[in-house]
Amino acid sequence: MEKHSIEYASRLLNSAERNYSTTEREALAVVWALNKFRGYIEGSKITVASDHQPLNWIMKLKSPSGRLARWALQLQSFDLNLEYIPGKSNVVADMLSRLDYDQKIPSCEENTVSIDFPARSPMEIREEQLKDEDLRKIIRCFENDDKNVNHANWLERGYLMNQGVLYRFSHDSESEEAQLVVPTHERDKILKEHHDSPNAAHYGSDGIYQRIAKHYFWIGMRKFITNYVKNCLDCARLKASNQTPAGLLQTPVQAQRFETIAIDLFGPLPESKNKKKWILVVEDVATRWVELFALTNATARENVTVLMEEIFLRFGLPRRVISDNGTQFVSAVMQQMCYLLKIHQSSIPIYHPQANPVERKKRDLKPRLAMLVEDQHDSWCKKLPSIRFAMNTARCSSTGQTAAYLTFGRELRTVDEVQNDL
Repeated sequence: MEKHSIEYASRLLNSAERNYSTTEREALAVVWALNKFRGYIEGSKITVASDHQPLNWIMKLKSPSGRLARWALQLQSFDLNLEYIPGKSNVVADMLSRLDYDQKIPSCEENTVSIDFPARSPMEIREEQLKDEDLRKIIRCFENDDKNVNHANWLERGYLMNQGVLYRFSHDSESEEAQLVVPTHERDKILKEHHDSPNAAHYGSDGIYQRIAKHYFWIGMRKFITNYVKNCLDCARLKASNQTPAGLLQTPVQAQRFETIAIDLFGPLPESKNKKKWILVVEDVATRWVELFALTNATARENVTVLMEEIFLRFGLPRRVISDNGTQFVSAVMQQMCYLLKIHQSSIPIYHPQANPVERKKRDLKPRLAMLVEDQHDSWCKKLPSIRFAMNTARCSSTGQTAAYLTFGRELRTVDEVQNDL
């Protein structure tokens, strides 16, 4: 029988509903739609198609409470069947929920770079999960036709199966994707990719946990990550000890991205193969986005040229530039540039480098360069893109988000996500 649309409907979330988790918002949409179309569908068998798989889990809770209990009572008056469809197949709803963009984007095929990262199939991931005795029991419990109490317990704890692979969904998470359950023998591999690799750059346990928890889960994951980072020899050897906590007077919050930038020089370093000795570190104070530029002599003119070509012409002119009192930054060339572009130049107090926000990034930069360069001291230039990527994709404790998310409104896709088809 051919299907026809008879009505479309949508509404905005109110201020309270915007604080709901992703799954609660999806459930709210189902309840609202059923009540709106009650005159059409009451007394008939209804199929609700959604690309949000945790909806099936939340509707099967044994002891719902609060708003979930109220919604469950409303849904009992309908003969309801929840059908999961992959997000890439949910084209109708996705098309209606997004603004149309008529402008044609020019093709970039001539400059396309193809990089092949081997992605594992669901069958390969399943085989690795079955090697773990604990995960094998859970998978067999889901695939057993005779559902028992254990099956209900695993459902209650957020476990689910998709294409034969075991996942877990946390109702506390804002992510729309379930976490892949990692077998015991692959946990060290995940940690090495997210802590030891050049694109991870040996960040601390909190940042690594936030990065891994977006896509993976295993019981005791936070403790496992903390112990792994504590036992990292490179971190223990090269990372600086924590300083005394800052006082109550904090730096004011910036209103716009790249409205205020902080700059400083890092070096001199051993001369690289392309004759570079210095690194110009630039940080957006609002988002904590970092740029690293290798310089030859770090003269005032060279600094001004890099700021003009690589910062101002990419992110726009800032209203304020924070720097120390180095000769490169208080020179006539720098002052003339700021005067012509109407940029307020702020110099920090003498002998108090902590007043410059970029100092924290310089502290992170030193051990990460040492770990990646090792004994090839003239290769540090090649490591800067990887370190910059790691800095901008690590969760910042002061903002609660990554610099990439605050700058672009989305997280940057990583090699690990490509390899595991996440």
